[in-house]
Amino acid sequence: MGKALVISEEQHSKRITEQKNLFLELTSTTSGTGICGYVCYYGGDTVSVPYTFDGFSRTKKFLPYIQDNIEYNSIAKLKIGNYEIDEASYSRIEEGISYGSYMGQYDNYESWITYEYFNESWADAFSGSPCLTFWEGFSLPGGSYEKTPTKTIDPYIKEYNKTTQKGGELKLVDYDNLDGDESFICIYSRSNVNSFWSWTEGDESESSQPPATETIEYFLAYKLKGSTTINKVSLGQKIKYTSCQINNKNIVYTYIVEGQTGDKRVIGIINISDSALPIGHRQEFELDFSGTNFDPEGVAAIGVTR
Repeated sequence: MGKALVISEEQHSKRITEQKNLFLELTSTTSGTGICGYVCYYGGDTVSVPYTFDGFSRTKKFLPYIQDNIEYNSIAKLKIGNYEIDEASYSRIEEGISYGSYMGQYDNYESWITYEYFNESWADAFSGSPCLTFWEGFSLPGGSYEKTPTKTIDPYIKEYNKTTQKGGELKLVDYDNLDGDESFICIYSRSNVNSFWSWTEGDESESSQPPATETIEYFLAYKLKGSTTINKVSLGQKIKYTSCQINNKNIVYTYIVEGQTGDKRVIGIINISDSALPIGHRQEFELDFSGTNFDPEGVAAIGVTR
């Protein structure tokens, strides 16, 4: 029985969550003019009185938020028996702050007025009137009112999220062995990804998600009996329909290379024991299947007699 082929992963994750408090100072001003009408209880005299007013308030608001940092790392190792063929690392980092997501609507949190005033100034419209007291006021149409938008004095920290991914993974595509891990061959892929995404509160134009870059490269790895050397060869980024097998004399393998002008099937042979060739001699060639009903661009298996 051949020794087991293992793809192992070591995973590590770390999360740091902190609750922090932000104190915002908010200011608001009001101003305008008005007209009031007054009627005398005695005699019925009426007076229209213009006036102006202005006001100011300062409010302190307690605003708690959560700051989160998550880091995830993994290392994947491709092993055959006691031999390590390759490894790949991957990391993902997420960070951001949030008010409402963890703590409900922050508008409900405590606030208090630290300073305010309101002033009114009335025109002297009562002098000379026979009715000096006992006036009843009522509003008349006219005048204006203005309230400036609330201004934040302290720097407000916007909610945001960012995610960064780097690295990749290993995938076994094909494999064969002889006498445990004395002789073996495998075809595997190694991916590499690089991506970034971010979002910031209040401005959608700040969202950023450029296209992720991902590459996949395929490798051939093999070991010959009596040697401890692992031989690795890159097969490129666009291959498919692989097959491989091993006996006491040769290692054989095949795969299709995808190309813009068409696909081609490649055959490979690695010498194990033929004295006419150097041990470990590897050669590849493209077979010509013209005139046959075999489709060189389709799925195929390769084999040798044991």
